[in-house]
Order: sequence, then C-alpha cells, then structure tokens
Amino acid sequence: MKIDNTTVQHLLDPTMVNETGIQCLFLIYHEMQTTKSLITMSVIVSVWNGLLLVIALVANGLVSAAILKNSELRSRASNTLLLLLSMSDFLVGFAVQPLYLLRRLLELQDRYICWVMVSYRVLWHLSIGTSFLILSFVACERYIALFYTFKYKEIITVSRLILFTGLFVASWTLFVISRFLGLSTGRYYAAATSFIILFVTVILFVYIRIYRLARRHHSQISGMLSTQSTTIARESKVTKTTAYIVGAVLICYSPLLISLVAVKFFDDKLFHYYVFPVTDCMVFCNSALNPLIYCWRNTDLRRCIGRMLGIRSRREMQSQELFSPRRLQLHNASANSQNMALGSSTVVNNKT
Repeated sequence: MKIDNTTVQHLLDPTMVNETGIQCLFLIYHEMQTTKSLITMSVIVSVWNGLLLVIALVANGLVSAAILKNSELRSRASNTLLLLLSMSDFLVGFAVQPLYLLRRLLELQDRYICWVMVSYRVLWHLSIGTSFLILSFVACERYIALFYTFKYKEIITVSRLILFTGLFVASWTLFVISRFLGLSTGRYYAAATSFIILFVTVILFVYIRIYRLARRHHSQISGMLSTQSTTIARESKVTKTTAYIVGAVLICYSPLLISLVAVKFFDDKLFHYYVFPVTDCMVFCNSALNPLIYCWRNTDLRRCIGRMLGIRSRREMQSQELFSPRRLQLHNASANSQNMALGSSTVVNNKT
C-alpha cells in the first residue's frame, strides 16, 4: 500500500479541516459548537459506556475462562461458538469501548486525533462483522443439530467450526482494511450493508424453520420414549438459548441500523452528536448482555463459574455435607452398631 504525504499529514495532524469538516484519511467529522446539551450527552454516554465496559470485560472473561478450563464444556460444538462470541465481546470491551471513551473525551475538548478516530472505527466495524458472522454459524449449527440429528457429529466438529470461523473473520478483516487501499466510502458501506442484510436474512430464515420444528416436537414429545424426549428437550433448551442471544443482538443493533437509514434524510451533525452516541451504546450493551444470557440459560456454565469464584450452589453444599468425613464417620458407626446388634441377636437365637 502506498501512503502519500497527505495521508501521513492526516495521521500526524489532529486538526486538519476542509470545507465539510475534519478530514482523517477516509473519515470526515463535522465540527459542532460545544453546548451544554452536547456536554450532557457526552457525559451520559461516557458513564454508560464505562459501566458496560466493566461488565463486558468481567462477564465475558469469566465465560471464556470457564469454557476453556472445563473440558466437558469445551468439547461441545455449541459451546465452542459461544466461546468465540464471548471472546469477540471481550475484545469489544478491551479495545473498542476504551477508544470510544477516549474519542468522546477528546471531543469535549474540541480535539480530534486521527489515529484514535480511525482505530475506533476500524475495530468497531470488525467487531460488528465478527458478531454477525458467528451468530450466522450459531444459527446454522442449531439448524443442523435439529434437522440432521444423526449426521450432526459428522458435519459439525470443534476444529471445523474454528477453521471456518477463522477464514470468514480473516476475509471480513481484509474487507475492512480495504478502505486503506482506496475502496470508496460509498462502495464500502454498500457492500457492508449487503453483508449484514445477508447475515440477518440467514439467521431469521433458520430460526423460523427451527421455531416450526420446535412446535412439532412439543406436540410429539409426550408419545416418545424418555431418552428421546430428554435429548429433544436438551437440544430445544440450547436452541432457545441461542434464540435469546440472536434476539438480544437484533434488539441492540436495530436502533443503529434504523439510524443509518434515517441519517440520509436529516441533519448529519445532529445524528453524529446526539443520535449515534446512543445507538453506539446500545450496540455495546449487547457485549455485556450476551454473557449474562449464557449464565442464565446454561446451568453447567454457571456452576463452573461459581467454582472458579469459590461460590458453591445449594445442591453442591448439600452434597458436600452429605458426603463429609464427619457424616460418613457417623454413618459407618451407625452401620457397625446395627451389624453388632444383628450379630448378637443371631447368637442368642442360636443358643435358644
């Protein structure tokens, strides 16, 4: 890639301004006079984002560590995809959200540093594309698990999921970086929008099919054997969990997608300073919400995280109390006394 003098100057000079606003490589930011309402908005979204950042880092870090540490959780293909999604959300809290906070703080001081704006925008686009890619794989994995149950283990393997996810994420990364190679903003957003629409269409189509199948299973489950009904119930629970995750993503991203369309018909500055800060935080909400859904729906994951934190469930405490050395000692003593009593009664009976 050839970098000319103008590009280097944009990176080094944080206040390069042209007729339409502040020019930073392929980004243009409109200047706006700092007002009380603008300061209030920046403070609110900064505090909001700071809280979400802490939740995203802690919750996704615990989920990722629990799955990596527990071999039983790690061996399930569905949990592998949850691990990849959790790691993606962790990176959002680790890199994207701090850059967003820094950008907001700089804007309050009327400072626009080019590398901060570009880094935030690139990483933000990478995280959005990666999330939708993994969610598409999650939907397809659930589709195969329910519609091709007997071929599931042949089609879906942990190594295959990691390989395909890595290839698609690498392809998306090259697409985002293509803006540095001269891809125009119009073509970039047209292609990115097409990709997102494709991912959402695949996800919705798959879950509509799954929903219809789940209704049939619900009506048939009473006439099946207990082992069959248990298997279907387990798969249905996993499918419902992923449906909650997909629903949360669509809810959190919908305001942003609607705003990207509406901005074409309204004042760009108004959206940049008052609407997009809210929609961006809604997107960040998803990174904090996903791990909470995992723990709510997955008992094994919740129990594993509890062990990591030294927190035991009531069932584990009861089980430990039941098999404690003191309880076992009392139980053995009671059993020995009963045996001795039976033995003595047997001797008495023999003598008589």
